[in-house]
Amino acid sequence: MRWSTGSGVWVTSKLYLTSGLERPGRLDTRRLGRRARLPHVSPKKPLSAHFLARVSPSYLLAVLPPPALAARIAAFREGHALRDAAATPHITVKARSGLSPDLDWAATARAAVAGHAPVQVQVGGPAVFRNGTALYLSVHSADAVALHLALLSALRPAQRFGYEGAHMTPHLSVALARRGTDLSALLDAARVAFADLTAAPLAFTAHEVALLRKSGPGGVYLPLEHWPLGESGAT
Repeated sequence: MRWSTGSGVWVTSKLYLTSGLERPGRLDTRRLGRRARLPHVSPKKPLSAHFLARVSPSYLLAVLPPPALAARIAAFREGHALRDAAATPHITVKARSGLSPDLDWAATARAAVAGHAPVQVQVGGPAVFRNGTALYLSVHSADAVALHLALLSALRPAQRFGYEGAHMTPHLSVALARRGTDLSALLDAARVAFADLTAAPLAFTAHEVALLRKSGPGGVYLPLEHWPLGESGAT
């Protein structure tokens, strides 16, 4: 690399790459004048906790729909070229707040799941959240809300999302709002593709909870483990 000092003197430098970071290499100073200035190199700063949280893996806990319904949702997504974090159809019962990458909460969460009865679920027709964040299939399940509250009570996250709590709305995401994604048009298509669920909601019982992991920004949530729910007599 060559640059001028403004006084007719040219400085040459070589840059070497080490672990993806640039650092100055050899500098030819034989013709440097008094007015020559070397490029400024900022000292390395420690990465912020906010930055690390963004690039670290994230986790959530969810109930998975029956394979036949999951396949229908996957086919709909493929037919509309949808590429977002909701690649695995799921009904979230604990969002990522408090689920740190070190997994020190996992044993507590698994015990809460084991102490809860199987989850009765009804999946209905499609809708879009009023804030325009997602297209989803409606879910009616008092059991899913109860499991969500049990997990909140067991984990006691220092912070939680505004949509968590007794007012939590169970749902099965089909598409997330992204640049270039027309959720209104997708809703029209989903009403046709899932008209049968609007007419007659699908009922099923979930006997396990999936631990889903997303590797980082741009990744998708994929099942990592499956934790069994308790017997029907559990509370």
